[in-house]
Amino acid sequence: MQYRKSLIALAIAGATTSSFALANNFDDTSVEKIHVRGTQHQEDASSILRNGLELKEIARSVQILDNEFIQEVKPRNLQNILAFTSNLTFEGPNDGRQTSFTLRGFPRPPVLVDGFRMSEWGGVNEPELWNIEQVEVLKGPDSILFGESNPGGLINMRAKRAGKNVGNQVVLEAGNYGYVSPKVDLATSINDSTHVRVLGLYSDDETFRDYAQNKERTFVAPSIKFEASENLIFTLFAEHTEEDVPADFGGVVDMETGEMVGPIGQPNNGKYDTMERHVKIYGLDTDYNLNENWFLSARVRHMESGFKYSALWLPAGFNAETNSVMRVAANQNQRTKEDAAQLSASGDFDFGTMRNRFVIGVDMRDTYDVTWGRWSPAMSNMLDWANPDYETDPQPDLSELPAYGGPPSDTKRSGLFAQNYLNVTDDFIISAGVRRDSMERVRADQVQDMDNTSMQFGATYNITSDVTAYISYSESFNPSSSLDKNNNYLPPEEGEGVELGLKGVMPELDLTFTFALFDIAKNNVAQSDPTAGPGDPNPFGSIAIGEQTSSGVELDLSWQPSDEFTVFFNAGAADNEQFEFDANGSKVSIGQTRGAAEKTASLWGSYTVFNEGDLSVSVGGGAEYMGKRYIMSSLTLDEHTLVNAFVRINKGDWQAQLNVSNLTDERYVASTWGNPGRGNQPGVPRLVVATVSYNF
Repeated sequence: MQYRKSLIALAIAGATTSSFALANNFDDTSVEKIHVRGTQHQEDASSILRNGLELKEIARSVQILDNEFIQEVKPRNLQNILAFTSNLTFEGPNDGRQTSFTLRGFPRPPVLVDGFRMSEWGGVNEPELWNIEQVEVLKGPDSILFGESNPGGLINMRAKRAGKNVGNQVVLEAGNYGYVSPKVDLATSINDSTHVRVLGLYSDDETFRDYAQNKERTFVAPSIKFEASENLIFTLFAEHTEEDVPADFGGVVDMETGEMVGPIGQPNNGKYDTMERHVKIYGLDTDYNLNENWFLSARVRHMESGFKYSALWLPAGFNAETNSVMRVAANQNQRTKEDAAQLSASGDFDFGTMRNRFVIGVDMRDTYDVTWGRWSPAMSNMLDWANPDYETDPQPDLSELPAYGGPPSDTKRSGLFAQNYLNVTDDFIISAGVRRDSMERVRADQVQDMDNTSMQFGATYNITSDVTAYISYSESFNPSSSLDKNNNYLPPEEGEGVELGLKGVMPELDLTFTFALFDIAKNNVAQSDPTAGPGDPNPFGSIAIGEQTSSGVELDLSWQPSDEFTVFFNAGAADNEQFEFDANGSKVSIGQTRGAAEKTASLWGSYTVFNEGDLSVSVGGGAEYMGKRYIMSSLTLDEHTLVNAFVRINKGDWQAQLNVSNLTDERYVASTWGNPGRGNQPGVPRLVVATVSYNF
């Protein structure tokens, strides 16, 4: 991948040489901002970028899904809203333990809330969107701002917090499959400097899956903001989520056709199997304007999360000849505790005749997690998939089964980063970033020590007042959890990528867009070690020599031709490929990256058909297209398209809305592991949700 470094070095060198010739033309005139609803807000990306730059000044592709867009779509979970992101696919819920995605062909991009990552394993795997006002997707390798990640990018959610002029809202949602959810968002100001806000909800959902346990959730999130002075602000908050849900392991998929077998609501485990999940988050944010040029930020978090399965029948495989699912007795528990802090300072000052924007910071995380349970293939049974009888085999007694689970893991991480944006002229910006990370993971007698340095370079140039060209080179790293044949941790996965693109901000047309071309590669991917054998401490050891590549194109567009009409469009295509090395050291392609779609596209539009006095009526809808997804040599999921629609009526402080998702009742596979009997999640059938809200 040396050519990528040569390419970007040449581009940055040329940009730097040009900068000195153009420096005398610099005029510190602020760039005009426009406000186009939806996915391309130009002024709302500071939480993911950790600076005050506009999106057009960043040499990266960034997608913003704002609160108004979220309210129109009415997503039930994170994957519903991320379906409107190009080159992103839903990887699966991992048996209810972890919601995962594939971004630009690379699995499991970090999912953050206000810049802090959610637990990598366990807890509530579906973040509460009632508490989210914006979803931000930063694409491409980036370990500069938030540390370890996969090279596809990262996902950040901005949470709702207390503040001035926050309204109150009471909401009731109800839909098919017995869904009902009352919600509240209450805010007040105790005085001019102290503001309080409380969000809460309860939801009860039978779902389309035929389990005895409903999906129940309780959520509460209080916050208080105290303005000690004009320049010093403290925000204290907490979040508490409790869930009782079915232990859903999916259904059966045909390995030849890639289609669900039998009724999509039919469980492949026990009908009475359940799962408890919880998450508690406590945080304090401190923001301080040191002067007109420097801003200081300190943020700390404490998180506790985990899950607990009941005794259950775990599907282990599917016998196509007998049309039956083999199940074994099992359960599992997991707990995670984490303390994290982020400290940063950002400055906006002149460097000679040039404007300079600089951010430096340090991140720290201390994570403790433990997993345990019981399992044995000695207690097993077969479920007749054509005529299942869930009463024959009640929930198993695990008291006599052997326990499993390794010792607790304690992981300490720290990172120091710096990033700089230099306005050589009004139209030309060059940027550079560097981060140094350290990690120590201790698990019994296994210790993993790692240090890593990541780099990033970029440049943007305003071709016209409306169109900006950009180029960037960026790196990422991700610590490996795989062990070699001597039981040592493998070195971290390393990614790097080049991105070229155009960004448009056109006030006359009320249009914004990002067009991007990217080429990304990841090294040190774990693969089986052909030299490992029975005489080694770990006969199933791995070696870090695999590779993965992704190159493609994306277009993200927002257009508001009138106050009444808004259109969003996103499309992406990528060539994803995985490589291994044989015993002779020869590089061998093993096909498309697992779970990544060849093509994605989405369209959403809304139109206000009537607006007079305090009464307005809006309609809208769109479509989500998912291309073919390679799972393994014997299984490829076919493309599918989902159609969604909504109608909304506003009357004074009241609002009523009806949403229908999967309007055509498309039958499809949402995600799969490639095991015919487990991890195959059927797509949600037609879903109808009515919402009534009152604002005061």
